[in-house]
Amino acid sequence: MKQFLGRTENQKNRHKNNLAGVMVMMLLLFACFQFSGCGRCSHSSDNSCHPKDSVHNSEDEPAGPNNDQSDIGSRDGNGQAIDTLLENELITESIPLGELKPYDRLHFEIEGREIVPQFTSIYQKSYSSQWEVHFCYHMDLGRNPPSYPSYPPFPPRPDYNKKESCYSFPMKGTCKHKWRDRSTNKLRAIEITDDLSRLRLKLEIGGKLYPLGKIVKRDKDTVLTSLTIAPEMLALATKAKLVVQKLTAQKVKTGFMGFGHCDGLGKKNFKTDGPMDSSMETVTRLQEFIVSASVEYELDHGE
Repeated sequence: MKQFLGRTENQKNRHKNNLAGVMVMMLLLFACFQFSGCGRCSHSSDNSCHPKDSVHNSEDEPAGPNNDQSDIGSRDGNGQAIDTLLENELITESIPLGELKPYDRLHFEIEGREIVPQFTSIYQKSYSSQWEVHFCYHMDLGRNPPSYPSYPPFPPRPDYNKKESCYSFPMKGTCKHKWRDRSTNKLRAIEITDDLSRLRLKLEIGGKLYPLGKIVKRDKDTVLTSLTIAPEMLALATKAKLVVQKLTAQKVKTGFMGFGHCDGLGKKNFKTDGPMDSSMETVTRLQEFIVSASVEYELDHGE
């Protein structure tokens, strides 16, 4: 009987210990939910979710590009979170940014460069030219014209007593051809002015184009801009992308551009040994941009 009562007492003690352990686990889970969670979903196409805080406790492994935590969003003490959207991306046509919300603030770091088609100045090449000189002379056969019959009346023929002889002589000379060629394209930096509406890089939302806000800082050829998303900008769509507007194409003539000083030009049977073919080339300046972008937004209530 004593052994039975002893076992019953031990079971009660174990039951109390189990209940205490369950209560401790529930308190720990509650604390975890209070201080951890997911931040704003990524603006990239994979729809992944980043934690709100980036805490790095390891002293042996600093955070950086080779650390998985380098892509995690951050927040400050004022309830603001910042997610990285692009990092040194080369944009020649367009690139998506993801979905935006009203009052999101976009930050851009932009450096632009332009590929400009180049042509030589008009220069001259010398070639040989040929043409003909046509020469005629008259031979006078006498001063006394023959008598004319009375009937029928004939018009007088003053050249009756003259004979004409004509000759052609080949001539040679030099002719200069004007010429223009296509040369190597030139790469130059784009000068970004304070008027960002003139910049060919735009934000597109729902088929509408918007300038990238205003410039807040300059560093040599790089500018930093800031743009707050107004609610009306998201009336048609919430997905945004950066696009590069194409410049108008132009036609440029290359090859033969005309004659300079040319012996025999305009004479009979004129010809030259130089080429006279030309073409019209369609060219356009191409602009490309290296862009880093981030979005700053208010944390939702309870995050």
